[in-house]
Amino acid sequence: MRTVHEKRLLRLSVALGVLVLATVPLHAVLRADPNVLSDEDYLEPACRKPVHVFPEPICPWVVAGESPLMIIFALGAVPLALRRGGRRTMKALAVTSVALAVLQLVSPFAFTFESAAPGAGTTSPVKADEGCGLVNCGLDHTVFHMLQVPFLVAIAVTSRRLSDTSSERSPAG
Repeated sequence: MRTVHEKRLLRLSVALGVLVLATVPLHAVLRADPNVLSDEDYLEPACRKPVHVFPEPICPWVVAGESPLMIIFALGAVPLALRRGGRRTMKALAVTSVALAVLQLVSPFAFTFESAAPGAGTTSPVKADEGCGLVNCGLDHTVFHMLQVPFLVAIAVTSRRLSDTSSERSPAG
């Protein structure tokens, strides 16, 4: 039987995974410029960095940038860690969540990409850009990152609480 904190952790990770899975396709359909989603300059940061995971006809419509990492973390790593249980596993999960939260806070400002507008130069992380995809859309990209932070912090806090109540030998059941 799962504890209240274990159930909360599972709900948080599923909610984060669904948020990330839903945001990119919704943005692609509702806001992104279809021409940008097939542009070579957009595909490089959106689909090939840091790792080329999905083929390009699908990638910009389904995932962008670090989304595969967050999907794997939220829908894979967190549930597996919860299943394994134990004090060290929960502490590692808490530390990883904090590191990802910091990455989400810093990356829109540290990694800016070329605007889709001709001659516009680098996209501002606090200004909406016309004719864009999620990765190079400035404010949209920043909001996408910031929406993930509360989930990651909540996962970190809940994991830490679980580490305080876990025994290394009794995995969560």
